[in-house]
Amino acid sequence: MSRLCGVLIVVTACGRVGFDPTAANGDDDAQNGGDGGDPLSDAVFVHNVAFLTKRTYAPSTLAGTAADAICNQEASEDGLPGTYVAWLSTTTTNAISRLTGSRGWVRADGMPFVDTLADLAASRILTPLEVMSNRARDLSTLTIITATDPDGTFAGQSCGDFTSTSGFGDGGIPQAIGAQWTSDIASPPCNAMTKLYCFGVGHTLPVSIVPVTGRKAFISTNWAPGAGLASADARCQTDAMTAGFTGTFRAMLATSTASGASRFIDGLPWVRQDGIPIAPTAAALLANDMHVPPLDNNAQPPDNFDHAWLGAQTLVDIGTEHCNDWASSAAGQTAFERAMAISASDWGRTPCNATYKLFCLEI
Repeated sequence: MSRLCGVLIVVTACGRVGFDPTAANGDDDAQNGGDGGDPLSDAVFVHNVAFLTKRTYAPSTLAGTAADAICNQEASEDGLPGTYVAWLSTTTTNAISRLTGSRGWVRADGMPFVDTLADLAASRILTPLEVMSNRARDLSTLTIITATDPDGTFAGQSCGDFTSTSGFGDGGIPQAIGAQWTSDIASPPCNAMTKLYCFGVGHTLPVSIVPVTGRKAFISTNWAPGAGLASADARCQTDAMTAGFTGTFRAMLATSTASGASRFIDGLPWVRQDGIPIAPTAAALLANDMHVPPLDNNAQPPDNFDHAWLGAQTLVDIGTEHCNDWASSAAGQTAFERAMAISASDWGRTPCNATYKLFCLEI
């Protein structure tokens, strides 16, 4: 009984909605083949499961039913139930058509991924599909092959419908939400190993979000350096009020004397407008461990053009390139920024006369 209650607490605290905790096996793991430490190993999923493969494969070996067989093999190895198909398009088949008749997908860790095929085609992705069949996150794989545009149709490059080692295949970023999850400007080469997305099929139960109580976090409208840190905070506060948020907000910006994370304290986790936490705990985010990208102040997912000023390469570093503590708008100076559609750190340098967004958090 105590084990079932423990699972229920985890489900509520983390917003996991993909399985029925009351159906978990309460018997001893050692007697029933469990892993002894993961309550999800006994869970009965009530939605379709989607995951990133844990292994890499040669694109030229994925033709026909080979990719689907890979998905089903990895799912079986890690105790994920049901039947799976690979998220791959060819010149004759669109990936999204292979999911017809199914609805409601969660990741292997139980977090919601996407509800309907219409949501999928519109890139209304709830959480990054960076979780593998073994429930571990993959933050190192930069691009995987999909041959699929954001609307779920053939993107144009598929390594000769997955028979050739020449050329490139269109691909996406596992740590991204929005269109980049399946279609990014980078295309993996056909002679390099790649991971796959796998989608369970057969269930039609809608996915809904279990909101987590916490402090709000969002991406601001565009802001230009030049008037200092106070100006950035003011932009966050104005955008928060426009979005109907109460409370006080600051920008996650590093300076020459402090990191961005040092501007905030531990406490309730930071959550998006839909109630999904940016990280499991506030401490995790303040340690530079973002799990889910924030939404913009209109509650829309960021895209590949939504970068936020940061001032350092991570949230925990003291600023090294920060537009003279955000007081300069000189083209000859640069500041670190990061792509906000991606959960893993993806930083770059941009001249201080540019406009970018801010990562705003409630204090």
